[in-house]
Amino acid sequence: MMMVLTLLLILALFLAPSRGGGVFGFMTSPFSRNSNNNNPISNQQQQTTTTNQQQQQQHHWLHDAQFVASFGALHDSLQSEESQQVLQTYNDQEPHVTHFLFLVHGYHGFGQDLAYLETVLKLLVNREKQKCAVSSTDGTSKQEERRRHDMVVHCPTCNEHKTKDGVEIGGERLWHEMLDTIRSEMIDRRRDNNDDDDSSNNDELKDITISMVGNSLGGLYSRYALLKLMEQMDHVQVVDDDDSATNDEVTLVLDGQYRVHLNIFCSTASPHLGISKHTYIPIPRSAEIGVAHTMGDTGKDLFRLNDLLKTMATTPAYLQPLGRFRKRIAYANAYGTDFPVPTATAAFLHSESSYPHHIIGDEEEKTEAMMYGDDGINGDDDEDDDCVVVDDNGLVVAIFHTKSAAETIQSSSSPNATTITSDDDEEVTTTADSSADKEPEHFDDLAHMSHALDSLGWKKVFVDLRNEIPIGVTLPRLSSPLSFPTPSFFDSSSSKRQHPTTSTNNAATTTAAAAAVSASSIPMLKRQGVVMASRDVASATSIDLSRLSWPLGHNMIVAFSRDQKSATFNKGGRPVVDALANELVEFIFSWEKK
Repeated sequence: MMMVLTLLLILALFLAPSRGGGVFGFMTSPFSRNSNNNNPISNQQQQTTTTNQQQQQQHHWLHDAQFVASFGALHDSLQSEESQQVLQTYNDQEPHVTHFLFLVHGYHGFGQDLAYLETVLKLLVNREKQKCAVSSTDGTSKQEERRRHDMVVHCPTCNEHKTKDGVEIGGERLWHEMLDTIRSEMIDRRRDNNDDDDSSNNDELKDITISMVGNSLGGLYSRYALLKLMEQMDHVQVVDDDDSATNDEVTLVLDGQYRVHLNIFCSTASPHLGISKHTYIPIPRSAEIGVAHTMGDTGKDLFRLNDLLKTMATTPAYLQPLGRFRKRIAYANAYGTDFPVPTATAAFLHSESSYPHHIIGDEEEKTEAMMYGDDGINGDDDEDDDCVVVDDNGLVVAIFHTKSAAETIQSSSSPNATTITSDDDEEVTTTADSSADKEPEHFDDLAHMSHALDSLGWKKVFVDLRNEIPIGVTLPRLSSPLSFPTPSFFDSSSSKRQHPTTSTNNAATTTAAAAAVSASSIPMLKRQGVVMASRDVASATSIDLSRLSWPLGHNMIVAFSRDQKSATFNKGGRPVVDALANELVEFIFSWEKK
């Protein structure tokens, strides 16, 4: 009977998005849109309707007390006549680089689902433009004047009403819309600049960057679209001023006009490992297959009735484009707050993976973020490049970094030790058991996928929304921690893999850290500064019985905002989205041409 009830619950929640949103969204109100793909309304009328809806939604936020507290002063300052003139003058000048940021919705989703994030991003973009404009006009920074940025934030709509026909087809539609957007925006900019300056050099390659935020299924759409985007570009070897090739570096050129750079990739609650074996309540394979068929080809992909997700996570054709980004971020809901996409698949963790995860403590976030590879392939090491996501409400409970396999090999001073030099030239030795650069044998498919994705180097952000979810209960603390499997982990003060029962000089430290993991005490892990294996991160972020709540965090983590009711219900996630938006804009604007 319990199995039948569980299956019915899963079916109801998977199919509910037709009235809600997100990838497998629920607890949201209906949104009136015509689901007929042959809608007789003209494209211009549809675009006008969508714009009006967005303006109404933004108007609602601008009068919301929470929004006013966070962005009211910024919004008012940008609306002043002086600021408008500064921005107009700045926008009238030809940018040296144009940034494109695509916000990709999920299953049964709409572009409007991420409208709150879009609104905040555009505010912060204007703030950064104003900074650049003021610093260049008052003569305080010639460097800023040389780096004049423009930024386009776009929410693709190509997959609206069409998310059941598989990741491949949805990804195909996505990359077509991305290319169309890039081309049309750049043509408009060239036309405007040519009207103002007839001497503009049309033969010069224009620099553009591409960044992506994929929400849930949108994360998989984005990863597939990347492969297709790479196939549309010429791969040109970099040459010096004397026209001689001096290295193996390759640059991407689109249409012979645009030099393309991949900037930042972010997924929010995306099922990178699929849904099979990751359902909120374990169900038999036969039940998974039944649910998969109700979701069309997309269900077959997510429940791994085919090899698509394995191929996307383990083959160079898909991994190399993802590895070209300067930074990769994965957001996941912790402590059982996400029904459709639990922690392990959103952060690609696995019980058989020992891939090292470096936890970032409160006092060392900046230094650690730089030490563990957030500078990406471009090697940018400016301290402002990494705005660590921390919010005043304590919703972000942990941030981990995985080093890429290449970084591990380059920085290894011995087969089993990794030496990293921090800003103060202090050497810190950690052990990775060769896990980062050597894939263990006898992996199953999910472990293989987890390890291969980790080897690209990621920043993983774990969010705890239990206090923001209205349905929940706080439980009394137990007098002793529950009994969980004792984890193994990497002690940063030792070159050997440690176990809590091992007698070493750091026995007290290892025992305390193990107890912390057993009790899912993330704050304790931060203070210890341990380097944990993937399987132990999964244990530490999946269970915490101090508070139980309904698993409604899937939409809340992105402040899902298709309409006013859903925006109000999911407003608890806004501090997370605000911090993410700030990180995205600051990192994107920190881009420099090599």
